[in-house]
Amino acid sequence: MNTEELIKQAFTRQAESAGDHREVLTEVYKATARRRIGGWTIGLISAGVAAVVVAPIVLFSGGRPDGAAPADSTATTLPLPPAPKDSAKHAGEDVIMLRYQPSWLPEGAYESGRSFAGRGSLARTWNLPGGGEGRHKSVTLSLVNQAPLPAEGKTVDINGVTGKVVTDHLTTFVAWMPTPGERLSVSILGTGDVTETVLRIARSVNHDGNAEYEWPLAFDWLPNQAQPSGFNISGSSPNDVDVSVSADFTTQPHGQDAIWADIGPLPEPPEGESVTVRGKQGFFIPGESSGEIDVELEPNRWLRVSGPLSREDLVKVVDSIKIGPLHYPWLGTR
Repeated sequence: MNTEELIKQAFTRQAESAGDHREVLTEVYKATARRRIGGWTIGLISAGVAAVVVAPIVLFSGGRPDGAAPADSTATTLPLPPAPKDSAKHAGEDVIMLRYQPSWLPEGAYESGRSFAGRGSLARTWNLPGGGEGRHKSVTLSLVNQAPLPAEGKTVDINGVTGKVVTDHLTTFVAWMPTPGERLSVSILGTGDVTETVLRIARSVNHDGNAEYEWPLAFDWLPNQAQPSGFNISGSSPNDVDVSVSADFTTQPHGQDAIWADIGPLPEPPEGESVTVRGKQGFFIPGESSGEIDVELEPNRWLRVSGPLSREDLVKVVDSIKIGPLHYPWLGTR
């Protein structure tokens, strides 16, 4: 895979986790010919950084978390929000907790995404004001288990712990290990010098976070040798949320020939063969090595499932997916 394709994939993933991102997604889908690559983020800035840090490549078309709600937010086929819950009592096998969080962020920051990339990889993203020319910055806090510090970069001190600051043409990040086996990183997209901001955020990170990570969708049926591998939740407010999940084949490298499922808007109505799924008319879009089924759950809210499966198996995946409830009050808050 060449550098251009890597960058396209990175911008698509992070466009899907940006606030008010529909215009960006439209352009990305056109540019990548509707290639389904998912919403959760794993770092791939360059060959030298890709294996080192979960870092953001972010392109935004909007900025504030005050986007309009859906035309009729009371009419929905999706599950209703759950009752308020006690985090301490709720946290169990299906809920992952990120115990780290920054105590300082730039003024105007608001949370726009959480992602889980498997193998102990968690990330939280906040939109930042500014950026110019319609592009907004973001900052991502990432935790990866059993990963080393980058070999390159400038050595820095993070509250008495050795860290590394790395800058390339797309992002600046700092990585350090607060405890053995846990690597944290803070990263910011930007062409200017944001090193001091990155370091200030990193040095403010405390071991008192309580961010919850719950699977937004569940595969109730998958073909043999396929297992759920990651998910992403993104938006600018609780009324503007997109979700995606992935499943990897255990016989393939991570992320290669994966099954993807996501719920969100489509830039244009799909064209394909009619197929009945979830009691509705959907569309089957065949491909050379991967097919896709799209079905509209409610106005401009589509469930899309793709992967290297037969039409019959894709129908089984779509019909068996469990949804939500997709209620995330932390979206759009600090």
